Amino acid sequence: MRNTDKTRKLNALLSRADELIEEGHLREALEVARKARDLDPRPEVLCLEGGLLAELGEVEGAISVFESVLDRDRDNLEAMGALADLLIYGGSGEPEEVERGLALCRRAMKLARGDEELQAELSLLEGIALSGLGAYAEALGSLERAQKVLGEDPELLQELGIVLFHLWRFDDARKVFERLLEREPHAAHALHYMGVLEERRGNRDRADEFFRRAHETDPETIPLPYRISPEEFDRLVEEAISELPGKVRRYLSNVAIAVEDYPQESQFGGDETVTPSVLGVFTGSPLGEKGTFDPWSHFPNNIILFQRNLENSVGSREELVEEIGITLLHEVGHFLGLDEDELRERNLD
Repeated sequence: MRNTDKTRKLNALLSRADELIEEGHLREALEVARKARDLDPRPEVLCLEGGLLAELGEVEGAISVFESVLDRDRDNLEAMGALADLLIYGGSGEPEEVERGLALCRRAMKLARGDEELQAELSLLEGIALSGLGAYAEALGSLERAQKVLGEDPELLQELGIVLFHLWRFDDARKVFERLLEREPHAAHALHYMGVLEERRGNRDRADEFFRRAHETDPETIPLPYRISPEEFDRLVEEAISELPGKVRRYLSNVAIAVEDYPQESQFGGDETVTPSVLGVFTGSPLGEKGTFDPWSHFPNNIILFQRNLENSVGSREELVEEIGITLLHEVGHFLGLDEDELRERNLD
């Protein structure tokens, strides 16, 4: 086929794909994009295919396509940003994958110097990645840089509110979520966080209304909190302890297991590893690390489970029972001296 004929046919395919996208026929557009790819696998055609795969929820396929673009053109900004977005947002959520996405995002930011809007969008993505990795203070800086350009962008406001919440800045988080809900009254995550904030203030009825609205808006992602009495919760904790392996239970003979509603800033606010939404914590010295001169060595270690946070994360009794067991086992792992990587390796995370 002569180049002029090939170019004409390629342009016709790309135009048809654009028409199908405009009409919302993404699957048909993908088939057309693949015909264009077979005709000429240039980066922009592959990026079109990758973008359509991502829109259709075929994340692994999209990642593979964008990786192939970068194999050919390592500085392709479109593929780099799209792949970073997929790894941070749509991948497995594993820290290694998010970190890879973060590295790509930062490379893209260097290449995008001079494009203020793209820089801001990448700063937002960087903030989301850092938040996902628990680096909330660093994430806040990225989001604030993005806000100078993106202003009251709803996605940015949601991420900013979440980060402020995890930095124990509840009043600031509330103001951000309120601004978001003025623009998008059905922003499910903002509604859920408002429920938590109201509950922490003792406004249970108002909190329940926010929780209900959040669940109705996004029932697949956000459960309606499952509530039980403190006495029943204590019974579930005792049952979870009894189901631990015998060897593990013996290690717990000198560990106090307590239940509280929420973690408090006065107790945990200076600990970067403990956020307001944490389900449980281990406090004390891991097994074998107490020494004669340790001022805490004569006090028992503690595992604290947070009832309200656990209830807010599930929608049924069965899920609550399971989550209590998982959280308890996770904190036992910390008591045994395992770090987060080792807990993941042993499926205790």
